Amino acid sequence: MVTVTCDGDRLFVQRTGEMKDEMFPESEHEYFAKLFDDQISFRPRTKGKAREVIYHENGATVRARRIE
Repeated sequence: MVTVTCDGDRLFVQRTGEMKDEMFPESEHEYFAKLFDDQISFRPRTKGKAREVIYHENGATVRARRIE
């Protein structure tokens, strides 16, 4: 499971059993981490919040759907 959270204007991602990692914008929907070799890509809906996030770590890709 991948958990994406915001703390003020800071974005964090955390996979189950791993440390929380701060993400930094590379473009409007793409973010990267400085601590680990992580990247996330948001797949937006036509309007509103993202419907999915794609998490890239060490050559592996995890797709996670939004849970309200």
